[in-house]
Parts: sequence; C-alpha cells; structure tokens
Amino acid sequence: MRMILYESIILFAVRGNTIPHITQWCTQDYSSGNVFSAYVTPKVPISNEAELVTKLTMDGGIMKYNGVPVTAFSISETLQKFLDSLGTSKNVVLAAHNGRTFDFKILTEALEKTRKLESFTKHVIGFCDTIAMLKKILPKRPSYKQEQLVKGVMNKQYNAHDATQDVSALRDLLLHLKVKSSDFLKHTFSSKSIHEQNIYVAEKKRNIGSLDILVQKLILKRTLAEKIAGSGLTLRHLKTIYVRKGEDGLRDTFEFKNAHGDPRVTKNKQLLDEIIPKLGEYFSSI
Repeated sequence: MRMILYESIILFAVRGNTIPHITQWCTQDYSSGNVFSAYVTPKVPISNEAELVTKLTMDGGIMKYNGVPVTAFSISETLQKFLDSLGTSKNVVLAAHNGRTFDFKILTEALEKTRKLESFTKHVIGFCDTIAMLKKILPKRPSYKQEQLVKGVMNKQYNAHDATQDVSALRDLLLHLKVKSSDFLKHTFSSKSIHEQNIYVAEKKRNIGSLDILVQKLILKRTLAEKIAGSGLTLRHLKTIYVRKGEDGLRDTFEFKNAHGDPRVTKNKQLLDEIIPKLGEYFSSI
C-alpha cells in the first residue's frame, strides 16, 4: 500500500482472557510517548490460567489487578475512549509486535461487534506488524519474540503479560534501534485488510464442508477448495453457475476481479484449464 502522509505512529497491545475477550488495552505514541491505557471488563469469566499470568481477577463485578481494585470499562466504552483520544487525526498507523496474527485480529473483531469499524478506519489508515520489520533490521536472530529481543538487544526484562509494560518495552526497543517512520511504513498494510481477512476465514469455515466431495474425488486440491470457500462460493453456487452458463461461467466467476483488482479465486490459465472441465464433467453427472 502506498502511504506517504501520516500524522502519528501508535504502538498497540492487548491482553485477553478467553480470546477474543480483551481484558487490558494500551497504546503509546511512538514519537511523543503519550499513553492511553484501560482495563476492560470481559464478557466471560476470567480463566484460572489467565488469572495466574495477568494477575487480573473479577470479584463481585469488580476487576482487580494483583488484588487491588481497578477501574474497568466495557469493550465498547474502551474503543470509544481510544477513538476520542485520537481527536481529529485521520492518518494514524497502528503498530504491534506479531500484530498480524494476534492483536489486529482481536481488535478488528471487537470493532466489528461494537459497530465501530467505520469510525476506526476514519482515523487509522494502516497496521504495521513490527515482527516483520525487525526481521529486516535484525536478521538471523535465534528468536523474534519481543521478550527475547528486548533481553538480547538491551539486556532488559519486563512483564510481558502486562499490556502497558509490553508497549513501553517495544517503544524502548525501537527507539534504541533508531527505527524511523519510513521503516514502519515499508511494513504497513491497510487497516481494512484484517477485516477482509476475518470475512475470508469465516466464509471458508462456513462453506468448505460443501466442497469436500470435490476434494475427495480429486477434482480440486484442498488449498484451492479453501480459496473457493473463502470467496463465498459453495458447491450449490458452482452447480448453479454451471447449469446457467456452463464452463465459461465457472471460469468467469473464478477470474472475476475484486475491488483490489485480484481474482476472486484464480486467473492461472493452466490451473483453470485443468479443473474447469473436471467440474463440468462432475456437475453433468449429478
């Protein structure tokens, strides 16, 4: 994604109980060091394992950290307070370590459930996973876990189960390495892409069962079946397309470009030449 103008880079971390239920939220501006932090009341009981590592408990509706009562907000209130803290900023990059596989997915799901995704994307134009960035800056490290990087590079330790300390340690590490804004932007991707990924995963889970027969009959490989399912297509859809428009209809559907200019399934001619006739033969026989 081409991104030239931005107003701030904000480091981000969440801690959760039973994922995706967030119990702690923290952000810190990379340049100014300004912090926004909040405890979040979970919608499900905090597990014994989570209590041990986070020191967070719920006692009669009151959240406590290490036995001391803390002020906690609902996830909707927390998200709104964060959005309010951004003020009029419209070009924010949100960065988290290993964020692509953890923090960003949890955040996006929470935004979707609280119907705040549209408001969020008016402020935040991109996400940056700092693990990818640091693999370029610090090649061939034995581990890219944040705790190991902080210890190995700065000889420091911190409580990785506390979101506030986690974000602070990440900022210290990046400042120590003199990471520039241009380094962040090289590894920034659209904030909407995680939302699209969540939709893809949900669609794949919902639709893949209907395509199992095509995998079993060796008409499709599993990976391609998952891509078809993730695009929102089921076996019934494919059959309907074939009955109405034949093999050309199936090919056009697979090659149809989305809003990003990418094919719905694939535009690989060799692959399509192989599977389209097999699909046509199968649908003609049932």
